[in-house]
Amino acid sequence: MRSMSKKIISDDIASLLLGSCLSLPPASGLGYIILPLATDSQTAAVRYARAVCLYFGAAWCVAASAYASGASLWLALAVQCLYAALMAAPALLPGPQWLRGVMLLVLPSLPPFAYWLPLPPLAGAGWLFPGMGYAGVAVYVGMALAIVGCRNAGGKAPQAMMALLIVATVLAAGLNLHAYWHPPRGVAGWQGLQFRSAAPVPQTFEDAAQAMIGLADVVRGSSMPVIVAPENWLGTLPLAAMRSLRAALQPGQHLLVGGIHMHDGTLRKGVWHLPEGTFTPAIAPIPFIEPYPADYARTGSAIDVAGEPASLLVCFEASTSLPLYHLHYGTPVILVANGWWDTLGALSIQRSVARSWARLFASPLLTSEARP
Repeated sequence: MRSMSKKIISDDIASLLLGSCLSLPPASGLGYIILPLATDSQTAAVRYARAVCLYFGAAWCVAASAYASGASLWLALAVQCLYAALMAAPALLPGPQWLRGVMLLVLPSLPPFAYWLPLPPLAGAGWLFPGMGYAGVAVYVGMALAIVGCRNAGGKAPQAMMALLIVATVLAAGLNLHAYWHPPRGVAGWQGLQFRSAAPVPQTFEDAAQAMIGLADVVRGSSMPVIVAPENWLGTLPLAAMRSLRAALQPGQHLLVGGIHMHDGTLRKGVWHLPEGTFTPAIAPIPFIEPYPADYARTGSAIDVAGEPASLLVCFEASTSLPLYHLHYGTPVILVANGWWDTLGALSIQRSVARSWARLFASPLLTSEARP
């Protein structure tokens, strides 16, 4: 009995350490392909504890983000615990192990969880099967289940599972070589600005105006036809106060810049498109933290940038499963983020997850970020 308890504890510690590595760039989420192995215990409590430890380790970036953005240490840890408890819930399901494995992989990417839970397991599909889209997700899930079958199936099933693993591995290698030699065609002349800033989003009109003046100077020095600036860079600055920024644009030049706008009678965060003066609200702000409403009905809609369609992701959206329903095959992806608070590297994980989603749909990714 004691030896069994020690094994359970050691497995939980190993899951915690493994989970801590799963979220690390440059291939955040790739390791989730072995997640179904956490469901091989006959006892629901042991399965659940193992899965919770794995997700708790992976969710260090969730706690780090909450803490760095102003939450207390206890609140940040509570958020991390809640995340792990929710993500691991499918491990409690009765029935065959393959079903629990599928649910662990797929459930966090089904609406409405797809809009709320960061670092979903299916995000790893883009690292193995770039360019395959939804078929790549299916093969990724099948490969994960084949790993389980090699370990636990009886009879001749392990040999069949191993054959499937070999085929999937060869396919992944071929797709990655193709993606390396033939990367998605980017959009010529699009520039994503990268800023260093340890200051919060402008809280006053004066601060927002100062940020606009600085951005106008950068725009004047650029000859790129499309310029993208970070999330919330202009704060609540109204369109009427952006005259100098619009004047800084050359004829035919376009600027996308993050801001906060009273849209349809409600304060929303999103992206301004200048010189047109249109505003695109974010689809899924951070739930329970950001005071802006979601607009899930806009999932899948593209924006027009200088005559080219593009999929827009605003910060947190990129780290969830929203891109699975929002991106279009071969269409450029624009990610704007503002991690002025990020001293622990959580933004690099978000960027890595976004890159995996973009790879899955063979889409070029353009990022604009503010980092400390």
